[in-house]
Amino acid sequence: MRLSPIPGFPAAAAALALQFLSSSASAQQSVALPGITVQGATLERGRVQAPSSPTAPPPSSQAAADATAADATALGVPIETIGNAVTVITGEDLRRQQVRSAADALRGLPGVAVNRQGGVGSITQVRIRGAEANHTLVLIDGIEANNSTDGEFDFSNLSAEDIERIEVIRGPMSSLHGSNAVGGVINIITRRGRGPMTASLRAETGSFATNDIVARLSGGNDRANLSISAQRQRTD
Repeated sequence: MRLSPIPGFPAAAAALALQFLSSSASAQQSVALPGITVQGATLERGRVQAPSSPTAPPPSSQAAADATAADATALGVPIETIGNAVTVITGEDLRRQQVRSAADALRGLPGVAVNRQGGVGSITQVRIRGAEANHTLVLIDGIEANNSTDGEFDFSNLSAEDIERIEVIRGPMSSLHGSNAVGGVINIITRRGRGPMTASLRAETGSFATNDIVARLSGGNDRANLSISAQRQRTD
C-alpha cells in the first residue's frame, strides 16, 4: 500500500498510519470466526476443537489455556439468535414439578394447545399457534416421530420419565423441516445413562384408583450408555 504525500501532513504521522493499517489487515487475516452448525432443531450448545496445523509450532501453556477458554463454538444455535419464539423445558423442571407425561409438560406453554379426545390414554393432539396437529413436527432424538398416515403425533402414551429436555419452537420452520413444521417444532431429547449401573423404582397412588409405577435401569460412560425404563399408569 502506498500513501501519496499531502502538504502539511507530517511524514511521521503518515508512517504511523501506514503501520496501523498494515497491523489491522494482518489481524483481520489471522482471526478465524467460529462457524455455527444447525443440527435438526437442537439448541443445545457444545464444543468443537479447532483443527491444528501440522506446520504450526507447539503452543505455549498460556496459549493453550487461552485456546481452551475460547473454545466455545456452538454445535447448536443459542436461543437468543433464533428469530422464532423458543421454550426449553429441562428434565429437572419436569421432575421438580412432578410432571408425568409430555402432554402435561406442553399444556402450560404460551401458544401451545393440547387437546385430548376423552380420558387418560385417549388420542392427544398438540397444536401450535392455531395450526393443525399435523402441522407440528415432533422429533425424538432427531428422528421424525409423526405418523406417516395423517402427519400427526399422538402424545397420549409419551411418558416424561425418560425425557432430558423438550425444545418447542413456535412459528414456521418448513424451510428446514418440510411441510409438517408449518406451526412449529417440538424436539424431545431423551435421557442418557451416566455413571455406574443403577436401578430405581417409583410408585404412586391416589384417588379414583389411580396407580403409577415406573422402573428404570441406567448407566454408562464415555464409550457407551444404557437407559431403559418401563411405566404403567392406571386410573378410573
